[in-house]
Amino acid sequence: MPTKNLTLIIPGIFESLAKGERKINGLKSLEMLLVKSDREKYPADSLYQCMLDLFDIDSSSPAYLPVAALSRFSDTGKRDPGIWMHIDPLYLETDKDRLISRGNSILDISNDEATVLIDLLNQTYVNEGWYFESCHANRWYVHIRQQPESEFSAPTDVLGRNIETFLPKGNDQMDWHKFMNEVQMLFHSSTVNRQRMENGVYPINSIWCWGAGPLPEQVSTGLDRVYANVPFVKGLAMLSGCEHHSLPENAHAVIKSLARSERDIDCLVVIEPTEEDILSLDFEHYKDKLNMLEREWFQPLVHGMEKGYLSSLSLLACNGLKYSLKKKYLRRFWRRRKAI
Repeated sequence: MPTKNLTLIIPGIFESLAKGERKINGLKSLEMLLVKSDREKYPADSLYQCMLDLFDIDSSSPAYLPVAALSRFSDTGKRDPGIWMHIDPLYLETDKDRLISRGNSILDISNDEATVLIDLLNQTYVNEGWYFESCHANRWYVHIRQQPESEFSAPTDVLGRNIETFLPKGNDQMDWHKFMNEVQMLFHSSTVNRQRMENGVYPINSIWCWGAGPLPEQVSTGLDRVYANVPFVKGLAMLSGCEHHSLPENAHAVIKSLARSERDIDCLVVIEPTEEDILSLDFEHYKDKLNMLEREWFQPLVHGMEKGYLSSLSLLACNGLKYSLKKKYLRRFWRRRKAI
């Protein structure tokens, strides 16, 4: 009988449990997965580190992931050479003497607005030899001449926090601080933001630089299939030649597809938290989110294992542990207590 192994990555799910003040015994399938599974140390503490573990990247700097180049490849299918960097649009909120990142999902940027601002950037920095483009209204890129000599933080790390702690750090950090300040002033006087302010909506008042690097020439993986909406994960799957699909609404479609296959399959499913998930202070939001995950993902996955459609199920929450479940583990009746 073919083996069907599924790895499920849900960064921050235990933070959601804490924020929702939710006891795990109220989520029966998740509880079964965590209580009955084997646990082992898994040092990847972010989705990016998990991908570095699951994909072998032919890169001069294997310690980092060229997120922008991979995301752009998934957006365009183009293998353009050189260094690509995310310069994602952002709303910064002033709080006394601090600037707090509120992300860009609240901005509801139109394609026309993105085009106007990208054109403005291209006109302003033409002498730098930089080229800006927006493949998505909320996802912008810049092609630069050389790899930056600073470290950059992912925008999800900055959400709801003072950006000062997360600004670029390294040999050329001041160049990037200057660039971000210039863009803030440029956007402040733009026609796009004047119109947005007149309409009473949040201005697009900054950008966030991160994920710089060249597109890898080669990527390989032991995975056979990937389900994800995360652009750079899709880019990795595309480069590796791995079968890839958008994330379905629930696990039923995944289980049915695996059950129909007559070959061994190692499958990856990535459910990334939204900006609202990270920023929300509403307990009900997290309870609703956890109930949705229980109903749409954990229940059908555990049921699929009980029926023999899955040979193994692993959960990575980017919390330093890996939870691995097999059908025979479901008979571990002596494990009854919460085990996170």
